[in-house]
Amino acid sequence: MDKNSYNIVHDYGEVTRKHVESVIGRPVREMSGYELMKRLIDNERDMRGTLLEEGCNLTKCEPFEEFQNYMRTHYELGDIKERRIDFGYSKLNGVNAEGIFLPYADLSNLELQNAILRGANLERAYFLGSNCTGADFTGANLEGASFSRTNLAHAKLNSANLSGTDFYRAELHKAELKEVDLREINGLLDESVRAMVSHLNTAYFGNTMVTKSLARTLENYVSSSLLIIEK
Repeated sequence: MDKNSYNIVHDYGEVTRKHVESVIGRPVREMSGYELMKRLIDNERDMRGTLLEEGCNLTKCEPFEEFQNYMRTHYELGDIKERRIDFGYSKLNGVNAEGIFLPYADLSNLELQNAILRGANLERAYFLGSNCTGADFTGANLEGASFSRTNLAHAKLNSANLSGTDFYRAELHKAELKEVDLREINGLLDESVRAMVSHLNTAYFGNTMVTKSLARTLENYVSSSLLIIEK
C-alpha cells in the first residue's frame, strides 16, 4: 500500500499516516480479518492503527464465533470495561461485523464508513470524532455509547437501542432514525439541540419516540405523524 494513502478524515480534519504512527508509537498495521480476530482472542487490546481491506467480512472469518465467546466471557468477568479494546486511528471502511459483541470498545478517530454493524452490541463504546458515514447500526445495542463529534451522515440507526447515547455535535445529515426512542439520549435535547437542528432537519423519522421538547424543536422539519410524542 502507498504509504501516503492511509490518511484518515474525521471531525478534526485529515490525519496523515505519519501523524498516526507518531501518536500510536509504531507503524500502521495491515492485517486480515482472521489475523485481527486471533490477535483479540490472544488478549491483545491495543489495535490502534489497524488497516483492514475495505469490505472485509469478519463474520465469515473462522475465529469469529470463538471471538464472540471470548468477549462474552470477559464481559461477564468485568475486565472489558477496565481494559477496553482500542481501535483508535484505524481504517475499517466497509467492514461487515454484523452481530459483533464489542461493548466498551474505543472506536475514536477512525474511519468506519459503510460498515455493517447490524445487531451489534456496542454498549458504551466510544466513537468520538470518527467517520461513520453510511454505517448500518440497525438493531444495534448502542446504550450509553458516545457519538460526540461523529459523522453519522446517511447512517442507519433504525430500531437501535439509544438509551443514554450521546450525540453531542454529531453530524446526522440524512441519517435514519426510525423505530427508535430518542427520549433518553444526550446531546440533542434542551440547549444543545439548537446546535443540532441543522443536522436533524434532513434525518429520516418514522415511529420515532420523542419528548415534547424535541417534538417542538422538530415541528418545522418533521411531520408529527412520523413521531410518537410522550404524553
